[in-house]
Amino acid sequence: MVYQMAISVAKNMLKNGIVNLEEYNRIDTILLKKYRPYLGSLFSDNA
Repeated sequence: MVYQMAISVAKNMLKNGIVNLEEYNRIDTILLKKYRPYLGSLFSDNA
């Protein structure tokens, strides 16, 4: 759940042009490693 909340913030940042796609993908990778969601590969856009 924490991963989903954090990635939601990152998605909004991408949508608003605060980060680019490369930065978003890096954020997603870091969050997956940090939070290790049970179904992480299903939630991740990078899977």
